[in-house]
Amino acid sequence: MKNLGIAKINASDVEEALNLIRKKSEIYKRNINTDNNPAKKLALKLFNNMPVIYGTNGYLSAVAFRWKCEINENSKYPSFWAEFPELNHNETVGWENLKDLTRNFVLVVFKDKEAQERIKVRIKTTIQLIKDHFNDVIEIDVEGISKLAKALSTMYLGDISSVYLALLAGVDPTPVDRISVLKAELAKLDK
Repeated sequence: MKNLGIAKINASDVEEALNLIRKKSEIYKRNINTDNNPAKKLALKLFNNMPVIYGTNGYLSAVAFRWKCEINENSKYPSFWAEFPELNHNETVGWENLKDLTRNFVLVVFKDKEAQERIKVRIKTTIQLIKDHFNDVIEIDVEGISKLAKALSTMYLGDISSVYLALLAGVDPTPVDRISVLKAELAKLDK
């Protein structure tokens, strides 16, 4: 990507990201018990709940969208995502009603200790305003120094947790039957 001029990526950032993911892969393994496995703990909290994933504009917005997609595809769960500060314009107000419906929703919020102070205040205040409309609020502190390491390690947690969530739900995370049906129907138009 660097050679193509798509992104400026330092070799040290890539090395940091790979080292962090290798470290995480050891604690997310299937044979690690739930008490010591953050991916399994997260899957248990999401089980039988509707995940709502909040990131911040920039790289954590992309990570939140990735989590939503992985939960959809692997776990076969509906899931939603939004980003700060945009979600504070309307979505925050939307949590005022339907509390009986949202009692089975879980809010997942990514937090970067290096975020701007205004974003930190937005996150803290928003959680205080809407937390009573969720079954649980899970704050994920992103790990790493570079944005690349933070993004990839947080995506990795979401990827692995979505597979554990699928297994809890008793579904195979690999097939995407509904997408295959849609593609087959669309292919008929090309004939």
